[in-house]
Amino acid sequence: MSDHGSQAHQQGQGRRPRILFLNRVYPPERGATGRLLRELAQGFAAAGWSVDIVTGAHGKPGKGDNAPAAEDGPLRLHRFRAARRRTWIGTLFDGIRMTLVALRQPRPDVVVSMSDPPMAAAAGDFVARWKHCGHIHWCQDLYPDLLPHLGVQVPGAVFRSLQKRHGRVLRRADKVVAIGRCMARYLINNGLPAGKISVIPNWPEHDLMTAGSAGRKAASKRKTAGTSVRPYEELLQDRVGEEKFRILYAGSIGRAHPMDTILDAAEILAEENPEIEFVFVGDGPGHEALAQARARRGIETIRFLPWQPAARLRDLMERGDLHLVSMKSEVAGMLVPCKIYSALAVARPVLFVGPIHCEAAKILTDFRAGAVVPQGQTALLVQTIRHFRNNSREWFQARKGAEDAGAVFTAAESIPAWIKRAEHVADLASFR
Repeated sequence: MSDHGSQAHQQGQGRRPRILFLNRVYPPERGATGRLLRELAQGFAAAGWSVDIVTGAHGKPGKGDNAPAAEDGPLRLHRFRAARRRTWIGTLFDGIRMTLVALRQPRPDVVVSMSDPPMAAAAGDFVARWKHCGHIHWCQDLYPDLLPHLGVQVPGAVFRSLQKRHGRVLRRADKVVAIGRCMARYLINNGLPAGKISVIPNWPEHDLMTAGSAGRKAASKRKTAGTSVRPYEELLQDRVGEEKFRILYAGSIGRAHPMDTILDAAEILAEENPEIEFVFVGDGPGHEALAQARARRGIETIRFLPWQPAARLRDLMERGDLHLVSMKSEVAGMLVPCKIYSALAVARPVLFVGPIHCEAAKILTDFRAGAVVPQGQTALLVQTIRHFRNNSREWFQARKGAEDAGAVFTAAESIPAWIKRAEHVADLASFR
């Protein structure tokens, strides 16, 4: 619907259209889904929508199921008390509490459920039917199918029951937004009608798209004042004067992001090409496990930086000559790593260590923005890294491809597409 159509819709309703988002994570808690949610919700608010968000709070004073709504600019936040540990019981209660808090909110025109907790789709379905409004499920991760590949053991009968339940929920939704073409194919192959699905890619952090080094440095000072995070300039100062070819991995290392092939390649390159270094930025159990593996193997060319605030990311990521993205082959179609969009936003070639038939691989091949190496093919990964290290022409061509791709996968493209889908669903719901 055009802007004129959106205004006509608002006038016909006699009020601003209202949208309700459901997701466990929201800033300042870290997490890609929370960051994406906030930026999308701000886009809806700027387009004239009234926006409510039901999200988790982790036992902080003054927050929880009975806490009054908080405000994040024009957005209203309604907190439920989320489980401290991600267990099956905690996930179950997160879904129940999310539903109860959502039911207490004014009737929306559209409710948007996300994938955290895995029961959020069912919560969105229940709220939409109870309040007679439209329902869109934003499929960031495909649960429950993803669970076994993350090492979560679910009894066979329970798993099949969850799959059937989730399938029914998605078929009842007015729209399912998949974040990649491979995810859309997976959903269709598992019985979801193609007409239910819209493919809208994710996008990189707003700060990565901010032009101008001076502006970014000023933003960094504002956002990090009073924090104890050491700037990357200080952490890398011992490398000044050395000619390093830097391979950068920025973000979380989860169970869907295996590191064995990368570690094996780093070990080989440390012996023969010590000028090639691997830098991992972030924190959490995955980074700790990788640091332990580095110590056991004695790989001196692997370095670690702690998590950095978003305002520092662009300057940091531009220091990477190649960006690493890793994904299990078995989870193709069930998720799309957001790291690829961040790398493309800073016009850096990407090495994707994962399946050749998935969204991330197709983006890189379509735009010639890097290379794809299947998991387990250590020799090919070493060869590919050396190729980019020693062939400046190929590197610059891949950099140009990354720049072209980065201009396509942006919030400016995805958020208007989202608003258009929501307006259509709201119009459908108005006839119920």
